[in-house]
Amino acid sequence: MSTKIEAFVDNTARAFNDPNEFVRERTSGPERLCIGVAEAQDRCVLLLATTLAGPYKLLYLLHTTRTGAPLGRYEGPEMDHQEVEEFIHTFGRS
Repeated sequence: MSTKIEAFVDNTARAFNDPNEFVRERTSGPERLCIGVAEAQDRCVLLLATTLAGPYKLLYLLHTTRTGAPLGRYEGPEMDHQEVEEFIHTFGRS
């Protein structure tokens, strides 16, 4: 099970859980999918990378740092399926 990020609601920390849903979003560039997955997020990304045509871009949220890197949202470079798989195996669940 992955670690859940907590959100503060009325000054109380509560677990934040994504619902299982997706929505298509229009951007100034290509259309994108915004996906919320309650469990097995890494497997979902790998399945999508296998199913959808690339190239792919991953957006990740750094909420805890062990190296002093700035917290925030980071968009990765364009990747092919193999690079997505390597990213998930390197940074996904152990």
